[in-house]
Amino acid sequence: MTDPSGQDVTDRMNGGEKLHRDPLLKATGIVAITVTHNPRLEDGRLAKQLAQLRNAGVFHIVVDNASRNVDSIRGLASSVGGSLGNLAVVALPENSGIGTAINRGVKAILEKREVDWFLLLDQDTYFAEGAFELFLKEVADVPDSSRIAIFGFNYVLHRFNRLRPHNNSNRPKVKGHMITSGSLVRAQVIKTIPVDEGLFLYFVDVDYAYRVRKQGWKICVARHAFIDHMEGLVTVSRTGRPRYFVPPERLFYMARNSLTVSQRYLTVRPLSIPPYQLLMNLAARAEPIRSANFALKGIVAFIRGRREGPYSSA
Repeated sequence: MTDPSGQDVTDRMNGGEKLHRDPLLKATGIVAITVTHNPRLEDGRLAKQLAQLRNAGVFHIVVDNASRNVDSIRGLASSVGGSLGNLAVVALPENSGIGTAINRGVKAILEKREVDWFLLLDQDTYFAEGAFELFLKEVADVPDSSRIAIFGFNYVLHRFNRLRPHNNSNRPKVKGHMITSGSLVRAQVIKTIPVDEGLFLYFVDVDYAYRVRKQGWKICVARHAFIDHMEGLVTVSRTGRPRYFVPPERLFYMARNSLTVSQRYLTVRPLSIPPYQLLMNLAARAEPIRSANFALKGIVAFIRGRREGPYSSA
C-alpha cells in the first residue's frame, strides 16, 4: 500500500518487510479525513491519532467544524506534522455537520490529487497497537474484494452496558453497517455516492450503508484490527459497574434521524436505537428529564418536516 507520494506505507509500518496484500490495495493512495468539532485536546486522543497516521505515512487532512479551539488544533497539527507536509487543517466557517465536512474534505483532496481510498475518522478515534498491520493482512484474505465499498476497522460497542466487538466472528465479515470513524471507503464510491449532509449528526453512517448496498456494494469489517472509538460517555454505578450514555441533546438527532432513515428505506430497524439509548441514559441517571425532552423534540421535528440540519430551539 502506498501513500499519494508513492512511498510504501506497509514497508514503513513493518520495518521494510512487505506484507501479502490484496492486489486492489497494492498500489493505491490513501488519504485520511478527520472531522473535528471542539475536541478535548487535553485527553490526547486526537494527538495520538495524528501521530499514528504520520508514522504510517498517510496523507491526512483535518476538516474542522468551526471549533472554538481551532487555533489549538492548527498548532497541534503543525507540531505533529512538522515539515513532512502530509498533514493539513481545513477550517469551515460554521458547524455544518459530519456529512458536509466529509464531502468538503473529499472534494478538496480530489481537486489536487488522485486518491483510491479515503480513511474517515472522528476526533476521538485512534488505532490499537498493530492495527494497521493486522488490517492489511485481513484485507488481503477477503474474497471478491472488488465489490467492497468499505473496509472497516473493528470496534467495541456496548449493548445493555456489556461490551462486545462489532465483528464477533473469527475472520473479516461482510456486515450491513459500519460506523463512519474507521471506515476505509473507495474513492470511486464516495465520489458518486456522497455522504448525506442533512442528517447532520447520527445515522449518517446508517444512511450511507443503505445507499452503498442499494448500489450493489458490500461492507466488510475486520476481525482483529481494532480502533479505539468512544461510543458516548461512561459513568460508574454504586456497584462499580459502567453505565454508558450520550449527552441528552444528542437524543434529538437519534430520534429525528432514525425516523428519517426508516421512512427513507422503508425499514423499522433504526427505530430501536433511540428508545435503547434513552433507556441507557435513564439507567446512568444522565439528566433523564432532559434526555427524554430532547428525544421528544426529535420526534416532533420529524413530524413537522424539520428533518435536516442542527437542532434549533426556535
